[in-house]
Amino acid sequence: MNGRWVGLASVLLAAVGVVTYKQVASGTGPLEAATSTPSVLLVADLNEAGDAGDGCAQIISAVRSAGKRGIEVAELMPNNSSKLLARYRVVAAPTVIIIDKDGRETARYEGEDTETVQAIEAKLATLGSD
Repeated sequence: MNGRWVGLASVLLAAVGVVTYKQVASGTGPLEAATSTPSVLLVADLNEAGDAGDGCAQIISAVRSAGKRGIEVAELMPNNSSKLLARYRVVAAPTVIIIDKDGRETARYEGEDTETVQAIEAKLATLGSD
């Protein structure tokens, strides 16, 4: 009898592990599973994060800094299958979307030119200070 319970527990743990792995691999991890909405949605080639002097790298750094300050952030690659890309109609990368507590888009920034980077940094600096 005890062997059956051990076997059942093992199967359940394996199933939970597979589901969790698939969520992480597909980019629909806990953020979407819990249906929470980020304050900041970043869609960018995250491989560019370390490129010195690159506008996309500056944007990634600014968003991550906001995350370190406690702002909820979701980072997605452009080819991600996340429902957030469709929900907020993301068609370009990099894109930064500021989202209110009700899930409504309050600001959108697309591109990586100097003015856009500065606007993103300025907006992110105001988040969490309300």
